[in-house]
Amino acid sequence: TLNPSLFRNDSPETVTACVTLGISHPPGYPLHTLLGRLFSFLPLGNPAMGINFFSSFLGSIGACLFAANAWLLLRPWGSDKKKESHLPGLGIACFIASLCFAFSKNYWSASLSSKGGIYILQVLLELAFLLRLQLWRRGIPNSRPRDLYLLVFLFGLGFVNHWPTLALLIPPLVVFVLIAHYSSTRRSFGTIFAPQKGLVAFSLFLTVASLYLFLPLRSHLNPGLNFGAPFTFGRFLHSLFRMDYSKVETIGSHLSGGLTTLLEKWDYISGHFVDEFNLPLVLFSLAGIFVFLWRGLREKLLLLLLILSTTLAANLLYLQVNAIESWHMDDHLLTINWVTALFAFGGLFSFMEWFLRPKLKARPNPSWALPALAVLGLLLPLSLLGGHLKLNDQKREFMFRGYGVEALQCMDRGALYFAETDYDYFSILFLKEVENKRPDVHLLAVPFLNKDYEPPLLVRKDPELSVLFAFPPVPPPSEPPHPVWYCAFPNGSFAAFCSRRGLPFTFQPAGIICRAFPSRDSFSRETTVRSLDDFWRRYLDPENRSPNPINGLFLELCAHPYVNAANYLKLRG
Repeated sequence: TLNPSLFRNDSPETVTACVTLGISHPPGYPLHTLLGRLFSFLPLGNPAMGINFFSSFLGSIGACLFAANAWLLLRPWGSDKKKESHLPGLGIACFIASLCFAFSKNYWSASLSSKGGIYILQVLLELAFLLRLQLWRRGIPNSRPRDLYLLVFLFGLGFVNHWPTLALLIPPLVVFVLIAHYSSTRRSFGTIFAPQKGLVAFSLFLTVASLYLFLPLRSHLNPGLNFGAPFTFGRFLHSLFRMDYSKVETIGSHLSGGLTTLLEKWDYISGHFVDEFNLPLVLFSLAGIFVFLWRGLREKLLLLLLILSTTLAANLLYLQVNAIESWHMDDHLLTINWVTALFAFGGLFSFMEWFLRPKLKARPNPSWALPALAVLGLLLPLSLLGGHLKLNDQKREFMFRGYGVEALQCMDRGALYFAETDYDYFSILFLKEVENKRPDVHLLAVPFLNKDYEPPLLVRKDPELSVLFAFPPVPPPSEPPHPVWYCAFPNGSFAAFCSRRGLPFTFQPAGIICRAFPSRDSFSRETTVRSLDDFWRRYLDPENRSPNPINGLFLELCAHPYVNAANYLKLRG
């Protein structure tokens, strides 16, 4: 899944790579952060490339785990010749279905980005857990305690990677375990899980969950961007349970506006199946549901259907996202990809088995039938590869890094840059902290300046910033050698920050950013327009861009410099 064009020193994935590198405290992904940190040391050009490779590596392992799950799902028990004769077709169906899963649109896209690696790792852990669950189910009633402990260990790893996604698996798992035990052993649930086993399993879970202690430790060491500053117990719980995100992402926090988007979200989610795969795979998936019933795999069918329905319901009712943020919902829908692909595998294998079944006992199928069917089946993943290649081709996507480079070039020495979104913050943060560019520039995240814990942390790291929090407020000077203030949005959160401090905010375009409190003679129309033209030609020209919607939010950010400059020139006549 790795895009070879990313093996360059100017990797495009610099926006979120710095989170994984541990430059700043991430909002609760300690497992991915620690593993990604190891990959950042690989000699692949720069740390961001190492994180990209980590995501691609996880994507490849996930496809292999999918194949192992598919093999166990329909492999017949026993070893008689009649059953063993099905294995070649089963292996071919596993291979084809695994490629289809790997080339599904968003699974492939997430495998190319550092941020997507968080969700790819979650899929990998889900598939590893499902694999062990199938092996445990086959071992009943002779399952050993270590089988239970391994399941708890994998569950704990998923919990410390992205617990909101893992929580969706809990209801289906409870139902599956109860049905499996009652149908297989006829014993009560309490006798299966003895108290001492439960205590050991719970202790093991807490041991794995202790990885979350990485959050307060790392946060206190480097408060470059501090999501909740969780080095106190209250703020640690606040960060762990993602309280800030619940205020933004959930429909419950925007009930009046959220309900109006349900139909739009349902339309998007229902189209997700065909968009991620294609119509033939969806038809095979629907057929696979009946195949599971026909083969008597009702427990496994119930488990997969419950996982599918729980994920659909949670994404429909939980996430509050706009249409431009649909890529965020795609990440949370990745569980649906492997469930759908497993159903498609069942339909594909049964079709192959029916096609290869001898019509007459005296006339077995010719030797070329199975290879011919395999070649024909490979058209399915090849069609996905061709259909999604253009969407996932990011060989010219250097806009993330380019934005930061252009912004730093526009700033005077010793400038203060007030970043207002993730997108204009992370790019500059990566360039400063990892590539050591423009150490003289002071980078600030405006949304955090009003937090009671943020000012002392910032001043501790950079004593020169104490003037920002002085009272009464000190008006910012407009002339060097004093620091010049810059921002991205003249009507954004930085303007509100100035208003709360009683500062009369004014601005001038300065390339792709804005200069705050400018002097009268600091504006150059020719320099500004030339800088914008150059930025458009390098990074925004539609002919040089892929149609991948994951860049939609950043494209919106990149529109503001042109609007700002146009309005400013219009005001000046």
